[in-house]
This record gives sequence, structure tokens and C-alpha cells, in this order.
Amino acid sequence: MPLNLLFALVGGLWFWFAASLAGYNWIQTLKSPIVVGTVLGLLAGDVETGLITGGSIEMVYLGMVAAGGNIPSDRVFAALIAVPIAIQTGVTP
Repeated sequence: MPLNLLFALVGGLWFWFAASLAGYNWIQTLKSPIVVGTVLGLLAGDVETGLITGGSIEMVYLGMVAAGGNIPSDRVFAALIAVPIAIQTGVTP
């Protein structure tokens, strides 16, 4: 299976599951960019780039709080887009 297709399938299923309200306690872990980067890095065989990119995205979203009616941007969606691009192109975060 080509790597692009693998990333697309895993990313789509991951986002669908993370966007659901299946459970509040452990579902927040699936939304963490570090976890997304680790799993996608394992699939591609480049865990270091996955962790570095996921950690960089996590730093951006570290202080975001949904106060009042504000809905912040989705950190899992950002990770599912940025990590495969970083792994396949070899760019630094």
C-alpha cells in the first residue's frame, strides 16, 4: 500500500474517531498532536520526525482554552495534515 494512501486512511479514521464524543477521558489523548505524530511516525518508519513535528504543533496549541462561546481551531486536524507532509518531504518543523 502506498504511503500516501496509508496516511489518508489512517488520518481520516483518526479524525472521525477523535471528533466523536465516544468518551471524554481518553478521547483527549487521541487529539494530542504528539500522539498523532508518534503513530504516524511509526507507520512511516520515521518516529523522530513525527515526534518533533507533533511536539511543535502541541506547543502552538498549549495555551489555547475554549472560553465562553469561542471554538478554537482543531489541533488534531493540524497534526494530521502537518505530520505526513513533514515526514514525506523531510522539512523541519
